[in-house]
Amino acid sequence: MVARLDLSGALTKFEWAQKHARELKRDIFMWADLDSERPVTFRRKIDIENHTVDFWVETMRPLPHRWSLMLGDTLTNFRGALDYLPAELVGAGDKPELKDSTSVYFPLSEKNFSHFINKSCNTHLPGVRMGVCRRLSPFQPYTGRRWDHPGKVLLRLFRLSGREKHRELVVTVIRPHVYEFRSPLGTRTQILHRGQPGEPFEPHTKAVSINIYSPFPPEQKPDVSVDFDAARQIAVQDGPYLLPFVGQVERLVAEVLGKFL
Repeated sequence: MVARLDLSGALTKFEWAQKHARELKRDIFMWADLDSERPVTFRRKIDIENHTVDFWVETMRPLPHRWSLMLGDTLTNFRGALDYLPAELVGAGDKPELKDSTSVYFPLSEKNFSHFINKSCNTHLPGVRMGVCRRLSPFQPYTGRRWDHPGKVLLRLFRLSGREKHRELVVTVIRPHVYEFRSPLGTRTQILHRGQPGEPFEPHTKAVSINIYSPFPPEQKPDVSVDFDAARQIAVQDGPYLLPFVGQVERLVAEVLGKFL
């Protein structure tokens, strides 16, 4: 049984992170829907003989530079909320004098449960009993756990929010792999692979080719278009998709803190 912890500082950091996250999300959706104009426009190249339509990126609305700073503030505050927890746990444990030690911080083990308990907890949560440490095991990025496991998400949070790291975050539009394909026959969603996963989407690059299986008269150009959810394609360069990642982090930090409230 752990003594009641004072997590008021953690909750304040968490609330600030939520505020930054809401502002960032609102800003992204405003960018995506500004004046009802699409943030990315395409030009078509029609090959009537082979019944294909190629779509090329024509224009792309610039991404605001402030997003990198807003994301950095968001992630830093979510991590800050977690950083309050270890000191409080140590202060309530068997070695409270080590509460302010520089080695006390949120433990993450990429190996296994045994390493987490015997190495990570002993080093970063000195004097905290095993039963308390066990509460953090579901949030560890152990070897073999899926990339979307809570521990893997927290590991990405810590790597992206490292000291001064947020100043280097680059926000970009990632090449979609799902498009909406519109034609006189209706609208359908189609998964289309082109380019490399995680590749930035840039103007004047080929986006996708559509096969028109129904023959059309040689003199008639097909009335087709493509679109995609631009807001959902915003990502950290060489990192996760921004909105889903921030949402995952918010839920996980709340869950971790909830274990000790």
